[in-house]
Amino acid sequence: KLVRDPGYVDFLKEVGTKKVQLSLFGLEGMTDRYVGRKGAFQEILRATEILIENGIAPRWQLFLNEENREEAAKVPDLIEELRLRERCPEFAFFVHEGSCDGENAKLYDIRIRKGSIPESLVPFYLDLEKKKTEAELTEAFRKRTGESFVPTNGQGDVVVYVANNMDVFFNFTNMTPAWVIGNLKKDEMAELARRIREEDIPALRAAWKVTLPELAETFGDPESLRLFEEEDYAMYLLNRYLESGKADLEK
Repeated sequence: KLVRDPGYVDFLKEVGTKKVQLSLFGLEGMTDRYVGRKGAFQEILRATEILIENGIAPRWQLFLNEENREEAAKVPDLIEELRLRERCPEFAFFVHEGSCDGENAKLYDIRIRKGSIPESLVPFYLDLEKKKTEAELTEAFRKRTGESFVPTNGQGDVVVYVANNMDVFFNFTNMTPAWVIGNLKKDEMAELARRIREEDIPALRAAWKVTLPELAETFGDPESLRLFEEEDYAMYLLNRYLESGKADLEK
């Protein structure tokens, strides 16, 4: 939109935007392929220029996997070539593997593995010290007897997504039937508010009924070197359980 609508950057400035995040999957070939549109990479470069010209800091996030790692390793050189840090001291660049739910779950087979991260990207890898292999997490989860993984808002703010059919979801994970809170058109607002307040939805009720050791034993791979953060891996296992037909999703 920054590239196609000349007035959009003025809107960003009017509302006080200081930073804008742009997503890369490598250089031109991989980024265009993953975005699904030829020219996407060039638009990101042009959007970066527009932001810098207007005093807004670009933040580049790079999603890394086994398929794109060789091309992704060249992104730091591109940053230097474009002198982005020199021209914009607030410019930021970071790398991560992304979640493993929704559409991203389809990339499980090519998820980045321990030892595969290109050396040029290590200094920019987000929270690399917190990443563990699937094998390590599977072993650790098997030992957590009686413990379940149940996402919750706790005492924090509640964030919901509304789909184009007016179904409502928590922002915990992907928008699939097990995670539906209700529908803005079909359900009473008081009932929707109760479900949100009490976190009473099929996926979360099912999550209470299965333990981490059970999830790890059934769906974990004790030999996998794929990298995850603990919570992302627990969510991956929970979603596999919800999609397996083994979960009780009735009231």
